[in-house]
Amino acid sequence: MVRRIHAESNGSAGARTIEQISSDRKLPISRYRAGKMMKQLRLQSCQLPKHNYKKALQEHIGNYILGYYSQVRPHQFNGGKTPNKAEQIYWLNCSNDVAKFT
Repeated sequence: MVRRIHAESNGSAGARTIEQISSDRKLPISRYRAGKMMKQLRLQSCQLPKHNYKKALQEHIGNYILGYYSQVRPHQFNGGKTPNKAEQIYWLNCSNDVAKFT
């Protein structure tokens, strides 16, 4: 029974969990007995690690966004000009005496 409960939990059930599950099934075993039986059967509980996203994915997302909104790709907002070209035109048409006081 201990082996079956352990297998049903995919190897993550320890002595206390086996005690609780066996009590729920109306076949109570103390946690000490469950621990001894696990030792005799050479069963160990191990928890699966949490899934972590790789940090490189964040860089890929940034590269995708920057590539999609490229500086050399024409935009409708700029009258069909690229952002770089629209900025150059803006600064050429801008007055240089912005901060002059008279």
